[in-house]
Amino acid sequence: MRSLPDVLSKMATSDHYTLLDNMNKLTSLNHLERNDIAVNTSGNLWGVSRNRKHAGLQPYLDEVTVVGELAAALSRQLTSWMHTQKNLEAKDKELEKE
Repeated sequence: MRSLPDVLSKMATSDHYTLLDNMNKLTSLNHLERNDIAVNTSGNLWGVSRNRKHAGLQPYLDEVTVVGELAAALSRQLTSWMHTQKNLEAKDKELEKE
């Protein structure tokens, strides 16, 4: 039975190394190309999916915007009423003193 180094030494000539090196380079290039394709496809699908989802959600997003605007208006009105209440309480205290 031959040992592995003996077998490899007979097989591994410079031509074999050159062939393996070329195969490795081609495999690496093929892998990079496939990776680029996968990344581009994924990005395109995500963009299409996002646009569809966004279009379907637009009415709800518009409602959220309107509710936010209404909440801001209510907050401003509440602040105004609280200021008015403080002024009325101060006037009431002045009248009680008299």
